[in-house]
Amino acid sequence: MCDPAIIEDDAYTMANLRPADTGLPMVVWLSERGRARHDARVRVCQALGPAIQFNNAVSIAVYPEPHLVRERKQKTNLTTTNLALAFAWIRRNETTIVDYWNGTISTVEMVQRLIPIEPEPPLEWREDLFIARIKELAETTGKSVTAVMREAGMAPEFLRKPASKGHRIDMIIRVAQAFDVDIGEFINQCIR
Repeated sequence: MCDPAIIEDDAYTMANLRPADTGLPMVVWLSERGRARHDARVRVCQALGPAIQFNNAVSIAVYPEPHLVRERKQKTNLTTTNLALAFAWIRRNETTIVDYWNGTISTVEMVQRLIPIEPEPPLEWREDLFIARIKELAETTGKSVTAVMREAGMAPEFLRKPASKGHRIDMIIRVAQAFDVDIGEFINQCIR
């Protein structure tokens, strides 16, 4: 478990951006590099709305493509749609985020340069695309679809009944980790 004092200190060094600033349905935080040893990251609140809940957030790395950082067995309850929106916002503002991270622009300039994302039309989970990607992985690895599903820790009967919203992101993460596939890319292949 992380020391709460360290988390609180981190929160004070970050610029919090509310939904009205970003177009995202949740608060995000940006920071300068400081003493960090990792590349640029964006902290994303898992609670929707303008609530500032720094302890209820996940980290998303900017490079090489936006992806969920797997730190301290970090789990997310963000929907695939909201995670994809965060990834799209990061891609759209990559230069600004990195310039701020590197300390080449001020907080005021960073806020002025950010381009909000337009969440309309809403992205939708496509069960058929997820199943097609599972079948593609099966072909690529020379395994049966059932074997791919089991290797990812999922019951093969999923293919016969739709997944609940709460399990979609978990399924994507499991498959991506089992087959060493980029999670962000995999999500983008399962939404339209």
